[in-house]
Amino acid sequence: MGYVIVQGQCLLCKKLFAFNPKWVPSFRVPEHGEKQPVCRECMDEVNEARRNNGVPPFKIHANAYEPADENEIDWG
Repeated sequence: MGYVIVQGQCLLCKKLFAFNPKWVPSFRVPEHGEKQPVCRECMDEVNEARRNNGVPPFKIHANAYEPADENEIDWG
């Protein structure tokens, strides 16, 4: 059994970070056409702003920023 962890650039702050490709929060950007990952720090800021505006925060999966079991990844 192996593990997979992806490194990518955060959509918001542009820093590189490691994440689980199956569970990381991501948002579709019309110019890019595909979902872009968001780091934990930025998600914490987004959720704080949402709470301050009376909007429920986005749920972040417990494994979003952890390695993934290689068998959970869709390699297609």
